[in-house]
Amino acid sequence: MHWKPRSWMLIGVLLTVMTVAGVAQVTTTQVADTIYHADGTVATGTVLISWPAFTTSSGDSIPSGSTSAVIAAGGALSVHLTPNAGATPIGTYYTAVFHLDDGSVSREYWVVPASTTAVKVSAIEAPYCRPPWRCRRSARAMWIPQSQRQCRAILWTPRLMCSSLEIR
Repeated sequence: MHWKPRSWMLIGVLLTVMTVAGVAQVTTTQVADTIYHADGTVATGTVLISWPAFTTSSGDSIPSGSTSAVIAAGGALSVHLTPNAGATPIGTYYTAVFHLDDGSVSREYWVVPASTTAVKVSAIEAPYCRPPWRCRRSARAMWIPQSQRQCRAILWTPRLMCSSLEIR
């Protein structure tokens, strides 16, 4: 009878170890690039990055949040982000607001792929993701349904959807 308490303790320790080992960390992709001013000179400043809650293509739940990264001397930007390419809800993207040393402010929308190597900003930009969109043909206005207002992936843009329509 003396062995039973020890066996329960062993089972408890094994369950604890298995639970701790089962908690996986979410993988991230490094976004690394050199940031320039419009005139071609290297920039310094800050980029503020925000995102809505989403579930990655591998099933990890990511809460909404924000972070910031310094654009260092020489224009160096490096930030690790959770991949949102193929995430749900469809059309999840990062919003990056650049505050540069010359006083300029610009906004970009990013779709980050899963990658073991660093990706450049130009590879993750979704340049036409600017909700809400309104397409207009002649005098008749056509609103894009709510379910289609966000970018689905970096390959999909409102220009493709509204090919012969004017984007307003």
